Amino acid sequence: MSYLFPFIKRYKIKYVLALIIIMITCTISIMSPFISGTIIDKVIIGGSKNLLPIMIAIYLGCSIIRSALKYILTMIFEKTSQDIVLGFRNNMFAQLVNQNFRFFDNHKTGELLSRLTGDIENIRKFMSTSMCAAIEDTFLLFSSLFMICFVDYHFTICIAIIMVSSAIITVKQLDALREPFMSLNEKYTALSSFVQENIDGNRVVKACNQENYEIEKMEMLNQQYRDSELNIQNITKKYAPMFEFISNSTIVLMYLIGGILVILDQITIGKIVTACGYVWMTNMLLKDISWILNDYRRFKVSVDKINHLMSETYLHQESDKSSEAKPNKVYGDIEFEKVSFKYNDRYVLQDINFKIKRGMKVGIIGKTGSGKSTLMHLLCKFYKPIEGKIKINNQDINEIDTNVLRNSISICMQNNYLFSKTIYDNISFGTDTCTSEDIFKYAHISDADSFIDKMPEGYQTIIGEEGVGLSGGQRQRVSLARALIADREILILDDTTSAVDMHTEVKIIKRIRDIAKKFTFFIISQRIFAVKDADIILVMDGGRIIESGTHEELIESKNYYYSLYRQQKGFIKGE
Repeated sequence: MSYLFPFIKRYKIKYVLALIIIMITCTISIMSPFISGTIIDKVIIGGSKNLLPIMIAIYLGCSIIRSALKYILTMIFEKTSQDIVLGFRNNMFAQLVNQNFRFFDNHKTGELLSRLTGDIENIRKFMSTSMCAAIEDTFLLFSSLFMICFVDYHFTICIAIIMVSSAIITVKQLDALREPFMSLNEKYTALSSFVQENIDGNRVVKACNQENYEIEKMEMLNQQYRDSELNIQNITKKYAPMFEFISNSTIVLMYLIGGILVILDQITIGKIVTACGYVWMTNMLLKDISWILNDYRRFKVSVDKINHLMSETYLHQESDKSSEAKPNKVYGDIEFEKVSFKYNDRYVLQDINFKIKRGMKVGIIGKTGSGKSTLMHLLCKFYKPIEGKIKINNQDINEIDTNVLRNSISICMQNNYLFSKTIYDNISFGTDTCTSEDIFKYAHISDADSFIDKMPEGYQTIIGEEGVGLSGGQRQRVSLARALIADREILILDDTTSAVDMHTEVKIIKRIRDIAKKFTFFIISQRIFAVKDADIILVMDGGRIIESGTHEELIESKNYYYSLYRQQKGFIKGE
């Protein structure tokens, strides 16, 4: 409840009002058996016929008032629960988008969707319906038990039976439901993740002709979820009759005790009817316990899952050690000093050392998996090094506000994610100051205009989710335009033109070189042509920098870079 409580606390006045209304409605409900007993003793047996209209009027008036208050109460709980989950979901989403890459590496998309939707909905349902019922039923239960004792102290034994038996069964039911609800939540997460992955990867499924296999797997996961749900219902239904048996047995015992007391002329029939009315009320309340406990356990599991998720310490702000030195803009020399990093237990980067001057053009080249992209991800603070320091202008980036740092870096990543918006909106994403002329300018530099202008809707063409409808090369060019238009101090292009044909790549790289003079420029590529004019080239292999220097220096050294140059020599000469 640690993350949820602050949102509940905001509505404490409404909950106090709801509590007052509950006390009034419960008081009215408690009067019903008393009115019934009075009618029997005073009107039917006592013959006070004038009292009958009064009692009926009181009964009807109480019913009308109670119904009106119940409506108000329902609306209070419903609206309050909606407001709470509105703020809670927004806050949770804000925390999620501020998490660094390691957090998303450790959690599937389906799991996060399950937390944001299914688990929050479980919380809302409990707070809108079950919590209201739990408070009201608890108040009514103790009031009914008190009234039973108030009618005649001989019925105390009935109260003892109800309290002790119900407490034992409640504890057992809660314990029995703990593991099944954990299992149900995990099955739901697995099912959500599977569906989400298949929707995202539907083209791969079709290309590999695996539709039937995926359908069978879906049926299996769906069956497991169904079995978990049925297991919970079986447990719930098993305990529900126990509460009913306790109540019915108590009524029989009350009739026995009441009959004896009537024979002994120690109690009236009206009082027995009143006491039995309270027992019947108790019976109804005990029946509610099963579904309230069911909803509570579902609520508790969801809250625990969310608390566990939100307590993970991957927020990028946690690395911001200083609140004093926060420049408005990041610029200057960039230095990696004995930097190492690993995913889980596997080193991806080891002992990385280099320093570049502001405004330099840096080429990074190496085999797939050599750590090139990770190197730039560390510079952006998407991850934090496990060893060493990264400095800009001789200042540790952990002492630089993360938002300031990222507002100074423009990066075009390998995955080229595009949103389901217009091409215009995708290019302008991340900057609020660009004009239409800027959009057209950078679309031309990235050569995106060569295909955008041929589309019927041009820049207003809405593309599908993740760029569906565009080729890989087209997605890369739109993403490149988005990175260029940000116009920031540091530009990082991570294998940005890998899906573009070589002649188009030559054209794009030349255009970028013309505007690259005003910022520090990192370019990651598998092609010598893209990096050969850099001020310094870093050659990586196995998470280490194995060579560094200018194109000419690396050719003269005749090591890995030289062998790669010889493989691509024909293209480079023909550029």
